[in-house]
Amino acid sequence: MSWDQFWSIFAMPIGLMICFGPMVVAWLAAERKSAPAAKKPAPRKRR
Repeated sequence: MSWDQFWSIFAMPIGLMICFGPMVVAWLAAERKSAPAAKKPAPRKRR
């Protein structure tokens, strides 16, 4: 595989990883922090 073929195939995925990779990592970290709080059931009312 020549360099021209390599860059024609992998330029877009590499660019997307550079552009959106940090955003995805931050989003997953925020989701991971808020997940346990969202899974708690609502408290039941006593009569």
